[in-house]
Amino acid sequence: MKSKNVKNVNEPIDEEREVGTKWYNFIPSSVGLAGILFAMALPAPAQSINPGLDDVFQVRVGPFFANFDTKVVVSGEEFDPDDQLGDNKTTAAVYAKWRITPKLHLNVGYSQISRGDTTTLASGIPVGGINALAGTVLDQDYETSSLPISLGYAFVKNERTEFGAEAGISLTTIKNRVSITVPGAPTITPVNFDVTEPLPSIGLFWHQAFSPQWMFTGTLSYLPIEVGDIDADFYSAFGGVEWRPWKNAAFGAAYLYTKADGTITDGGSTSAFEYQYDGPFLYLMFGGGGR
Repeated sequence: MKSKNVKNVNEPIDEEREVGTKWYNFIPSSVGLAGILFAMALPAPAQSINPGLDDVFQVRVGPFFANFDTKVVVSGEEFDPDDQLGDNKTTAAVYAKWRITPKLHLNVGYSQISRGDTTTLASGIPVGGINALAGTVLDQDYETSSLPISLGYAFVKNERTEFGAEAGISLTTIKNRVSITVPGAPTITPVNFDVTEPLPSIGLFWHQAFSPQWMFTGTLSYLPIEVGDIDADFYSAFGGVEWRPWKNAAFGAAYLYTKADGTITDGGSTSAFEYQYDGPFLYLMFGGGGR
């Protein structure tokens, strides 16, 4: 497990939390219509050597083999959910694209990672400011999910290359619940937050065709966010290679990386969190409708 410096946050929070509204929160709504009108007025580029650069629609779906590195700080105490829940899990992810014009496209995706476990402690550990003794039953759930929606525009588009920027929102959920039960005593829940927020996102994309069958696809984004109950820095990256033996289908192998570091306010208290999950994503791509 990698060592990390996690923000130390005390609870409860007595004073009202200031919620920032930064300029980039309004980027999707302010540039969306202008981008569509501008893109429609431009001439179409030459036909690409790989149909992946011209598909009107694409869907990528497959298993994601995720590795985790998670830290949570409650009442000044650092707690590592991975110690109980494990640091890897296989889940699924799906991403879809609709090409509105040759240079303008809409992306939608969904991924969820949910872990849960109940165990009896063999030795004592600190959990959210409480010392859980040996024999204590520890029940824990941790979940992150993301539903990103973004509009992308290609500043460079030719028969081999597509490069541009994307802006949108990502409906993000972060949950963590830890319950402690000692035989003959009431259950205590020292860690319990459940927050869902529409977070703005900005990033770059690059698609490079090597031949009619082979293509690289990648995205990269970073954004400091202060929206609602979440104040954090978010990083994400996607890089993969696709082999397209058929006109409307391809095999893909990619590497996904997501990291977040910040605070969550829920129920009048604030918890610091830091999580990272990354790993290979093997998928099938279905596309078509291009020229």
